[in-house]
Amino acid sequence: MMKRTSKAAWILWCGMVSVAFGQKDATPKETFRPSYAAGDWTRLSIRQDWVYQTDVKTAATEKTAATETRVIQNMGYELVFRSLSRNADGSRDMEVEYRRKWRATSREGGTSAAAAYEPVVGKKKTFRLLADGTIEEVKGHESFPEIVDPSTGKAIDRVDFVYDIGHLFPKLPGKPISIGSTWEAPGFVEPGSSRQPSVYRYQVLNRIKKNGEDCLRILATTSRNQKRDSTAPNGTTVQIDNTSAEIVVYYFSLERGMMVAKSHSWQGESISRGEAQVVNTKTLAMYECTVTF
Repeated sequence: MMKRTSKAAWILWCGMVSVAFGQKDATPKETFRPSYAAGDWTRLSIRQDWVYQTDVKTAATEKTAATETRVIQNMGYELVFRSLSRNADGSRDMEVEYRRKWRATSREGGTSAAAAYEPVVGKKKTFRLLADGTIEEVKGHESFPEIVDPSTGKAIDRVDFVYDIGHLFPKLPGKPISIGSTWEAPGFVEPGSSRQPSVYRYQVLNRIKKNGEDCLRILATTSRNQKRDSTAPNGTTVQIDNTSAEIVVYYFSLERGMMVAKSHSWQGESISRGEAQVVNTKTLAMYECTVTF
């Protein structure tokens, strides 16, 4: 079952890459100015499902044998968004209500456990959405009930609720665009964080009907390479190499002023080299998102 999951995920990843680099459009150039200030957002509902597959390999040492572990996490949520107000600068003050949220973790050949998110149902948070898709002033999640992940026995950081909305709003360039247009913009970082954002390269692939809506299909890609040193509990230095690549395809409705669907794939690898041990961690994440108005 796990091998079929990996194969299916790899096929989808390759398919998204082919969309990214093989898309051609021969229609005459027409200009658009997509904006989040455009349509009526009296109420919209977003469901997102995603799967994380993590493979951890620990190299053999003089004292221990090599080990391999696979962990699968099925996660998702259903959120209801309400536009509380539109501001003169094109931004919106938004409210988000949780209808459902889930996180189930299973280990290959081992146990399965699901976090109990029922206390979060009905809880609300607010944020400001700028005209270009930047998210600011996220509030309310700080008082959400503490949720424990039974697979680790630890509380899930409440910043997890901030990340739920972090990748739902592609950054718009704030100027007229056409098929083939490209631009770059920083990715989401939780407000107040000192972490440097990834830089995404956007490209308009074509104009297409999606879920009955007249949409621009917009591709966003990014990659990162990071090297750093960390200190192990025994005081020795651990060298950590992180690499990742990400592909997102948004379907942005010109009338609604919002995406109506999203496919998102992320691959990452982390190699940790300590004094006596090398650990290789590979992660594949696949997201699917739908919006109803």
